[in-house]
Amino acid sequence: PPEVSPQADVRGTVEHRLPERDGGDGALGWAATWLFYATGLFVLGAVIVALSPACAGRVGATLAGRPGLSFGAGVLALIVTPIVIAVLLVTVIGIPLGMLMTALYIAALLLAAVFVAYRLGGWILELFDRRDAAPYLRMLVGAIVLGLAMSLPFVGGLVALVALMLGLGALLLERRSARDLPRGAEL
Repeated sequence: PPEVSPQADVRGTVEHRLPERDGGDGALGWAATWLFYATGLFVLGAVIVALSPACAGRVGATLAGRPGLSFGAGVLALIVTPIVIAVLLVTVIGIPLGMLMTALYIAALLLAAVFVAYRLGGWILELFDRRDAAPYLRMLVGAIVLGLAMSLPFVGGLVALVALMLGLGALLLERRSARDLPRGAEL
């Protein structure tokens, strides 16, 4: 209860109200957050795997083969891209390109953690000698584990940021290497 000084001149009533608790606290709120992250990663990942299983595999391989470079490219892209977009949107001629670049940037940000989940699922399944696991199983295992890590209190945001940077960098590196291949060699 509040401590009211005896010298205070209170004109009216003094009420003591406890703050209301948010319904999202506790184990139920954490479980809902984990389920939200895992489901979102899996659904988006399943769409990517259905549309282009080879792309998910190539980005995952890039992430596994060059994790440091993927992280660095992701950090650079996360910082530089909004600056470039802002510069383009300020100029009349650059507005259409800036809008297109904004849409591509948002799409890449949404997909970044999906590729990390796919690679993480593949790595976990490889630990259990399941190298030939279906892409959807890789995505499911990775989404469950990454969603769990992202929903942890205190460190979940950091895990999500690292996953975002790793996935974004791996996606950009894979797209760059695919662009550098001669025509027909990508198939």
